[in-house]
Amino acid sequence: TEIYTLSLHDALPISGEVRRVTARTFAAADGLAKVIPESTEEAQYSLVWPLASALTHGRFGVAEVLGPFADEPVRAMFELIDVVVDEELTAAFPARRLTAVEIELSSGELLAAGPLESSGEPDDPGLPELVAAKVRDAFGDAPGAAAGEAGVRVASPDQLLALLRGAVVGDG
Repeated sequence: TEIYTLSLHDALPISGEVRRVTARTFAAADGLAKVIPESTEEAQYSLVWPLASALTHGRFGVAEVLGPFADEPVRAMFELIDVVVDEELTAAFPARRLTAVEIELSSGELLAAGPLESSGEPDDPGLPELVAAKVRDAFGDAPGAAAGEAGVRVASPDQLLALLRGAVVGDG
């Protein structure tokens, strides 16, 4: 069996070509929800749902965490995912939160990624860019967009990020 390195930026196989997905991870991650979510909270505290979404659509962003959760291709991928506790990855926790993914295709090919660490931890040097990208994803690039009925206006995602940085620094 050949093994290929997998990236979510690559073209992913359609779910009908996937025979099985194995997520090797640390023991605490194994305790996360393993049911198809019915709420945003359940989607956020899951390993399997974000993985199924990312494998199906190449992303797990704001839209995917907000639902609805009736996306049949994601649900089909969800059913193919097994979570396996890896002792080495467990030993690295909590300093590192690592997961490796292997995808077995119907053809017998094996796609693999990891072990990888999720971005967005407080000490992640890419955190500011990640937050800015999430803000742009949620609100778009249009400056001056109103943020709800509270009348708060944000001139740009970068300004919102600067406000958030100030709030974090001010609280410390």
